[in-house]
Amino acid sequence: MNTTDLTDGYPVEYEYNLRTPWKGMVSASYIIGANSSDVKQQHGFITADAEYVNYAAMKYKFNKGSQSDRDYANALNNSIDQMYKGALNVRVGGELKFNVFAARAGFAYYSSPYEDSNMDGSNMKLSGGVGYRNRGFFIDLTYVHTIAKDTYYPFRLQDDGGVPVTAAQGNLTGGNILASVGFKF
Repeated sequence: MNTTDLTDGYPVEYEYNLRTPWKGMVSASYIIGANSSDVKQQHGFITADAEYVNYAAMKYKFNKGSQSDRDYANALNNSIDQMYKGALNVRVGGELKFNVFAARAGFAYYSSPYEDSNMDGSNMKLSGGVGYRNRGFFIDLTYVHTIAKDTYYPFRLQDDGGVPVTAAQGNLTGGNILASVGFKF
């Protein structure tokens, strides 16, 4: 028995390239009390990021294989082009320092990458936390609350004969508590 007998004649391995989405980002920060070179006079910061991600730019390319493999890659790439679009993601956060203690807050919004307006994959995160830093030791505790919508819709590479494909829609919320401890040496 040959391995291809178990895979309907297809090879067990495929060699391919995946080009991931390209992205561009703009960031800005402001340090409260930045006019002082003394770090102890700096009372915190505010930072913001805006990021554009072009999900439709994802592409598969098979390095080896038959014409049917290349046709499959083309069909998959066409499906990606039709299903995805560019998305704008925004993050804003800040920290206030009180001597050795700090308080933080943040907000992030990730817009939907789906081309179809009936499908929503947006995601929002709200965070707040506290920290302690003194003499090379630090400990941080943060809570991140996520509010997300998502639609799972499988790739459709060819006409499915009129059989409707039902998308799974989810409204998801949840939280995570993150803790970190460290030493500077």
